[in-house]
Amino acid sequence: MDFLRADSLPWLRGAQHRLRSAFAAQRFPHSLLVLSNPGLGASDLANWITALALCDSQAKRPCGVCASCQLLRADSHPDFHVVRIEEDAQQIKVDQVRGLIEELSLKSYRGGYKTGVIDGAEALNASGANAFLKTLEEPTANTVLMKLSPMSGLTE
Repeated sequence: MDFLRADSLPWLRGAQHRLRSAFAAQRFPHSLLVLSNPGLGASDLANWITALALCDSQAKRPCGVCASCQLLRADSHPDFHVVRIEEDAQQIKVDQVRGLIEELSLKSYRGGYKTGVIDGAEALNASGANAFLKTLEEPTANTVLMKLSPMSGLTE
């Protein structure tokens, strides 16, 4: 997985700049809702935000070469958790959300941030959304929660 692919998408630079500035000022948000039309890089931005939060570098973040960045590229970072619709399912189930909440309630394995991504948040069933709400309202320290949803997935 290329966690730095968002750097090649110029329309994401404004968001990247704001998030990098917030991180440097120690005002990094604990939760983000990323809305996008399909194919415009919402997942790439979420991956970049994850790398920004988990990178070990004290210089430019994300660096792409530290141990955390290498773990992210290998899709094996212990502090990065993703929930998405399982194969042959139509919704994200409450048990998936509870598993994410349980992982995020633990201490960071690498001593920094933990990140949780719900990819396809519009597919959360009501029970899953309710289970996620408490964690969203009261996240554990150094936790970043991201919900990704296509613009067309919103209802009025």
